[in-house]
Amino acid sequence: MSETPPIFGVLISGRPVHVEFMRLSETDFVTEISDASSINHMAVFLTGSVPLPDGFGASVYMRWSDNDSNSWHYLGAISNTKPSAFFRVAHFINATANHDNVFASQDYAGAKGSAQIGVCVEHITNIEGKVAATGTSVSNQTNFEEFQEKTIKNLVNYAQSFVRRMPLPDDPTRFGNFIPVETIEQWYQNFKRKLQLNPNFWRNLGSD
Repeated sequence: MSETPPIFGVLISGRPVHVEFMRLSETDFVTEISDASSINHMAVFLTGSVPLPDGFGASVYMRWSDNDSNSWHYLGAISNTKPSAFFRVAHFINATANHDNVFASQDYAGAKGSAQIGVCVEHITNIEGKVAATGTSVSNQTNFEEFQEKTIKNLVNYAQSFVRRMPLPDDPTRFGNFIPVETIEQWYQNFKRKLQLNPNFWRNLGSD
């Protein structure tokens, strides 16, 4: 049986692209990020391998393992029409979160010093009524945010060129678009090599 391709990705400066999300339910996904205290900004994006259902988006949450509470900070949302979002998160480490019982399961404590990023797929109308935590959004695009945006778009464009149409694992009579898991690693190695040869090569990447 084919593995489900990664749906969501996380990009943090100085780290490999992170696409390993644990699926808690049909709509809830969680991943763990180590050394969370060093994170200032991050980007969360759709990989493009499996689009969200029409009329649905994905709410993005974050919590720190060192906090006793299981509450989450709501950061914002992504969708098929807005496949990536950039968040400023460093100031939330010691802040009080106020979203409880967000996900179907909370049976994960997380390693000390780590943070969990949760993604909840839900109808756009539900997302539109939510208000992101103060200070989350990045209003002015600095070089760092520009780098993140161009990097994500480059990854998505690269991955889409490897899309394969195959039977769905749970229903072989239906077909869906998939990308090989190793495609992400191939892109990362290529991008890393180019960055080492020319740290500013990303500035010339297309923005379309």
